[in-house]
Amino acid sequence: MIVAEDVAKTYRTTSGDAIKALARISLAIGDGDFVCVVGPSGCGKSTFLRLIAGLDQASAGWLTLAGSPVRGPSRDVGVIF
Repeated sequence: MIVAEDVAKTYRTTSGDAIKALARISLAIGDGDFVCVVGPSGCGKSTFLRLIAGLDQASAGWLTLAGSPVRGPSRDVGVIF
């Protein structure tokens, strides 16, 4: 249901420096799978979830949800922070 292929996210600071939040994330999560995203503070967990939800765009790679590319927010996805 969720497929990520070589997903990366780079942010730019106001001075133009690049901050790499995610690099080369690839995974497939099937219908009915239960997945936990864990890691230390600042490792990119929330960034990845924002990308899946369409709240932000990947700098590289692609994401699909139920076979359709993630291009923005969808009524089919809920996010609770």
